[in-house]
Amino acid sequence: MSEDNKTPSVILENVSKWYGQVMGINDISLAIEGGVTGILGPNGAGKSTLFKLLMGRLKPSQGNVKLFGIDPWSDTSPYRRIGYVSESERLYDWMTAQDFVSTLARLHGMTREEANARAEHVLDLHGCDPIARTSIMNVIRELGSQGKTVLVSSHILEEIERITEQIVILHNGRLLALGNLYAIRDLLDKHPHRIMITTDEPRKLASAFIGEEPVYGVRFPEEGKLEIQTNDLSAAHSVLPRVIVDSKVSVSRIDNPDDNLESLLGYLIGGT
Repeated sequence: MSEDNKTPSVILENVSKWYGQVMGINDISLAIEGGVTGILGPNGAGKSTLFKLLMGRLKPSQGNVKLFGIDPWSDTSPYRRIGYVSESERLYDWMTAQDFVSTLARLHGMTREEANARAEHVLDLHGCDPIARTSIMNVIRELGSQGKTVLVSSHILEEIERITEQIVILHNGRLLALGNLYAIRDLLDKHPHRIMITTDEPRKLASAFIGEEPVYGVRFPEEGKLEIQTNDLSAAHSVLPRVIVDSKVSVSRIDNPDDNLESLLGYLIGGT
């Protein structure tokens, strides 16, 4: 979505969407303008419904959706300024992927040569391998740095962290949080966390951690594993390298099992 100086690119005003007795989106109001914004939430949170409302695939049961200050249900012109990649897309049986993408590009006004070249470039980026994903992430970041408004949907916190700090978190169709990801995580870091360390000498390493201030407990969940328990994740990670080096214990892996979207949601909704 392109930048507009007068009004936010995306505005939702008390938007709700019902599927019969099922609530897809519940009374959401927000405004988004410029840069990359991550739309986060578990499956069933309302992410797909939100995007379908923005793209005119669904009409709100209540409230208003505006793109560049315009209600697209009364004027479809905003869609000429928007690119949309859905979670799934059906092709005509007789069409190749190249045919499908180049046809859409030609409908957007490109010449046949331009459309074929762009389609080939886009399809080269498509895929789930690390190189392709990195290329796509770079494109998204670059669009955001140009002032474009880019919305990215995901249920993977780490994936969103790679491209933006601005997030919208949905849960059960409601807006749970909106703002800077790291500000929210700073709050989360002050709650109980686990650091899981894989080592051949877990008990020796545990004894080295016991005296460190950020650590309030240790546990041995299985053979070759040490669980460090802390109420300050950042502080615990700051002492982690020194303690490991001083202990002369070999460590093969360090994980943060609580550093994920589920833990963030648990904190925001008052869980554990």
